[in-house]
Amino acid sequence: MITVGYSCNYIDNIKISLDKYNEYGFDYIVAPVIHPKCSEFIPFSEVFLDGKDRNKIVINIPKRDFRIQRNIRLLEKELNFAGHAGIQNIILECPEDHESIENMATIINRKLNPQSETNDHHSLAISIKLSMANIKMQTQELRKDPIYIDDDYEWKKWNHLRKIMQFHPNISIALEVNGELLDTDRLDRWLGEPIKFIILPTSVFLTNSSKFPVLSKVMQLFMGQINFKMASNFSIIIKGNNLHGHIKNYCQYIGHLQKTEIFSDKLQKFCQYYEDLLQYPLQPLKDDLDSSVYEVFETDIIKYQQYEKAIEQALMDIQKDVIIAMVVGAGRGPLVDKALRAAHSVDKFIRIYAVEKNPNAIITLEMLKDLKWGGYLGLSHGYVEIVSSDMRYWSAPERADLIISELLGSFGDNELSPECLDAHIIINI
Repeated sequence: MITVGYSCNYIDNIKISLDKYNEYGFDYIVAPVIHPKCSEFIPFSEVFLDGKDRNKIVINIPKRDFRIQRNIRLLEKELNFAGHAGIQNIILECPEDHESIENMATIINRKLNPQSETNDHHSLAISIKLSMANIKMQTQELRKDPIYIDDDYEWKKWNHLRKIMQFHPNISIALEVNGELLDTDRLDRWLGEPIKFIILPTSVFLTNSSKFPVLSKVMQLFMGQINFKMASNFSIIIKGNNLHGHIKNYCQYIGHLQKTEIFSDKLQKFCQYYEDLLQYPLQPLKDDLDSSVYEVFETDIIKYQQYEKAIEQALMDIQKDVIIAMVVGAGRGPLVDKALRAAHSVDKFIRIYAVEKNPNAIITLEMLKDLKWGGYLGLSHGYVEIVSSDMRYWSAPERADLIISELLGSFGDNELSPECLDAHIIINI
């Protein structure tokens, strides 16, 4: 479930505001530590916050020129206050020039990599606020040298910062979407970054016939892409004045959006638990795979569709009345299924040897043969022979016209087993 927060201006009594926005349906609030016009460091009061409340507050630090020492000292105080108050999430707006970025990175590095073991600031999670708007258009009025500013300026600032930070895992992005979306290539580049927050100003919402806020179709698709790429591990922040009846309407709309098919894609739900997770290499020669592992393979629908098309082409090239095919490493039979479907599609008869060494998978294959593949009589377009053997040691009773296997794995797969298909094995069958 994607959480939704609301970005507030300075709040003197943060406990009252937190309770109010929680009542409206927001999961947390975003607020600055000090009033922007305050000349002294007087932070909001955290005395009445309990542990649960502190997890519902994100500190917002506005953009400053960190070439000025006073601003550097102020940033240090704000980060120290966050650590003291037990507030872990911070959104820090990225400055414009490289010197400011480098000075800011020095302070952050010092907090995230403390020399003292008693300093717990390493638990801070800092999101760098960036904008996806066309920066060239925004800065031409403010700068005399807009020639140096391009459409990729914000991403280049981020890239410069994270290199200085040595890709620290506690650094992420808070991306503000406050204009028209960029072209596909630039969008894809942002989608490859560690986005933790998406900031949606109320001005980007359209008004439907019932006067409620809605996002455009293009924006909805973009949000769906982020949901998939980030495996639902991101949050949405609503920012700005209420333009649609009541502020809670924005929160309710995001809740509604999550129930639509844009956010409920089966593949997205399946993949979300594998995001940024190093997979253990499978060892099918050493181990017998569990049924759940086979199920993971079979979820890749596109891969098996492509296998079926390839088998169809191969069958059309073979000019024989009965085509001998061998599915080596048959598992739970997905490639046997596809081979039979392909034979039916091109009106060919195929005799399949389904070779599998896993005794538990053999039980499944035998059941499929009886229930789905015509048993010992076979089908009008094919017959399946189950072979319980390690393919490396099996001597085929006849030569194969077609060898089918997925042991080479998918693209980026964790199974890649070419040793199962080397020359002497292929010669044997």
